[in-house]
Amino acid sequence: MFRTNHRSNSSSGNSYETIKPVNNMEFPLEAQTVDIFNNLFSIYGTISPRGKVLALAGKIFEKTLLDPNLLTGQNLTETVFWQSSEQNYQMITCAVEAACKGIMSKTILEFRISKEEISFIELNLCPVYSEEQNLRQIKHIFLCGQDVTAREKEIEFYKKRSEQFLYAAESAEVGLWFWDIPEEKIFSTPKCNEFFELSPYETIVYPDFLEAVHPDDRQHLIDIFFE
Repeated sequence: MFRTNHRSNSSSGNSYETIKPVNNMEFPLEAQTVDIFNNLFSIYGTISPRGKVLALAGKIFEKTLLDPNLLTGQNLTETVFWQSSEQNYQMITCAVEAACKGIMSKTILEFRISKEEISFIELNLCPVYSEEQNLRQIKHIFLCGQDVTAREKEIEFYKKRSEQFLYAAESAEVGLWFWDIPEEKIFSTPKCNEFFELSPYETIVYPDFLEAVHPDDRQHLIDIFFE
């Protein structure tokens, strides 16, 4: 059995929350299954409905030089890997809280490999239910994540290039716009804003963009965006 420090509302002071090493992922997995998981995910495992680590594994721990078994019983959000910034900590906290309420979540987080190295992990949290006495309860939460560092760096690279391009277009008084679809933001030059009858540095929003499109072409454009 594992035990971790846990504050309770009782007057007895420190108490412990007992965590039984239940076989939530049917550990130990067969070698072939482990290979599949390691090929698919950089990190995977389970946490309790209270957010405590039950099991963690994955090839990303080869970089951290930390045995993930040592994390068993700790709050997932309080492990050192997510502490790169307050925003990052808040993001994983919200994701875990949502999963504990039965809501699946996916978010991109910074994962601290070391003091000098950070990777970006696309983390998925999925509640797993059990049926006991006709009550549907969360048994545990399955988590899995992929290393998307290369993708995020590529996105950042092209964002910077597009910003440089827009700056050059602005200097030449050319009307250009760039739509960052994942972020739902439209970047435009002052000359472009003139066409939308907006102030030079006002942000173009999707309704304004559609309004500027000829009514005969509007539905066709909407269909393209939502294919």
